[in-house]
Amino acid sequence: MCAAIICVATDLSGVRKMNDKEILVSTRGLSVHFPVKKESTFARRRYIHAVEGVSIDICKGEAFGLVGESGCGKSTLANATLGFVRPTSGEVFFDGAEIGSGKKAALKSARLKMQKIFQNPAASLDPRYSVFKAVSEPLRIRGGYTAKELENEVSAVLERVGLTVSDMSRGVTEFSGGQQQRIAIARALIVKPEYLVCDEPVSALDVSVHAQILDLLVSLQEQLGITYLFISHDLAAVRKLCGTIAIMYLGQIVEYGSAERIFLSPAHPYTRALISAVLSLDGARERIVLKGDAASPIDLPSGCAFAPRCQCAHEKCKSTECRLTRIADDHFCACPYI
Repeated sequence: MCAAIICVATDLSGVRKMNDKEILVSTRGLSVHFPVKKESTFARRRYIHAVEGVSIDICKGEAFGLVGESGCGKSTLANATLGFVRPTSGEVFFDGAEIGSGKKAALKSARLKMQKIFQNPAASLDPRYSVFKAVSEPLRIRGGYTAKELENEVSAVLERVGLTVSDMSRGVTEFSGGQQQRIAIARALIVKPEYLVCDEPVSALDVSVHAQILDLLVSLQEQLGITYLFISHDLAAVRKLCGTIAIMYLGQIVEYGSAERIFLSPAHPYTRALISAVLSLDGARERIVLKGDAASPIDLPSGCAFAPRCQCAHEKCKSTECRLTRIADDHFCACPYI
């Protein structure tokens, strides 16, 4: 565990550190809003509050897990750290340089060290490409490589992800879903990124293949020291891969800390509900069923956004703004009654 949301380093010039670990990616008060189409010419412009006031630190070489329901803003937050989405407010830093303000030079430099693995490997690969063409594309775009150098780089990275040199000439559509995800991982690794966003990389795969790809990601991080932002609905996968996790609800971080502590002692009612849904072989865990649906990200409720669904909610929750508060050295929670 390296980071703290409340007590953070304030000097953002050069390399920043927290608990003797270098911070690679961080956000400060990050908000991302998307405009909604007006119902009429004179109607008030409304916005989807996809991400609201998020501040996180991701250290070099760690696997940072991001968990939450569909539509809570996980992918938008990840895309903002990659520079794919322009923040409405707040800041995004990569290796000490601010990249969220639209400065092209800083963003271009940072993107040389970033890559992303997508949820659906079949959709993320061009079906017309051979494996060689798909994997070598980032290097061909970057330029400066001879044909022999490209072949050597592709061969090496394919072997690293569990494929063979003989696969290079085959079309990407000739492979199974798990093998296609290995191809996608190889394509991401070939530029030797420091920061890799894994956006639900195993959710579209069969259970047996799911485990293999997870083992591969664990092995690659141990070998290469890559920093992961791992997005998933699968808490078992997050627990296996990640040392730090953040729980997201309606665009906000409601709990944050070391994976071990959060799984053993979840503090926020939403986190407890998520963990209770994980299959337990001994059947000892009591299932917490949430009532109702999440509020609209267009019209966020006042006070605690989770209050309408919370079993522990008090009347005061509807008007009290919840802020992340330290409840242990490596554990933060946004609930006034913790």
